[in-house]
Amino acid sequence: MWKRLLFYALILGLIVLAAQTLHALLPLILCGGIIYALIVNPQFVLGTTAMLVIGLALYRFPILLLLLSLGIGLLVVKQHR
Repeated sequence: MWKRLLFYALILGLIVLAAQTLHALLPLILCGGIIYALIVNPQFVLGTTAMLVIGLALYRFPILLLLLSLGIGLLVVKQHR
């Protein structure tokens, strides 16, 4: 459980750091985080994706949060069927 919390904190810290310094690399870091979560543990991907989306959207793109959270919502509904 502590490893999971530390992992999410690290992801969120990377998002904040990237958003403040490297605007061009932010989408690359987002995609890399999602791919890493898929490889390490596929069940982590929804939580990791949610953390990445929230970190990105709160910093710069509030409208993007709506679109991506809709996509995540559709993934959750699709998995529970």
